[in-house]
Formats: sequence, structure tokens, C-alpha cells
Amino acid sequence: MQKLKFGIQLTALMLAFTLWFMAEMKLADRDMKKNQPEKQESVEIKKEEAGKTASKASPVSDISLLPGSAMINVTI
Repeated sequence: MQKLKFGIQLTALMLAFTLWFMAEMKLADRDMKKNQPEKQESVEIKKEEAGKTASKASPVSDISLLPGSAMINVTI
């Protein structure tokens, strides 16, 4: 009888842990989705700023340099 009672308790604990884990994952996913649009906007702004600084750094638009290589002529 004690083995049966222990088995039932153990099964209940395993199921409870599984349900608790799934609930926590859903909450974390919701929080992550709420914060995601803010991060995308900041990344887009940073990309635009990086593009502006890169265009200011290169005086001629048809020449681009790769790190560690010679000058490459590019026609646009």
C-alpha cells in the first residue's frame, strides 16, 4: 500500500513540475515578445547611423576597401 501511495505521489509531482515548467516558458515567451519590437527599432536605428557614418567616411562612392586587401573598383 505504501509503495502504491509513493508511486501516486511521485507521478503527481512529475506532472506538476511539467505543468509548472510549461507555464513559466509561456510567461517568458510573452515577456520576450513584448520586448522584441523595442529591440528591433533600436537595431534599425543603429544600422541607419552606421550607414551614415560609413558614407561620410568614404569620399568617393565607387571605391570600397576590404580589410587586409587592395583597393577594389566598384561601378554602381
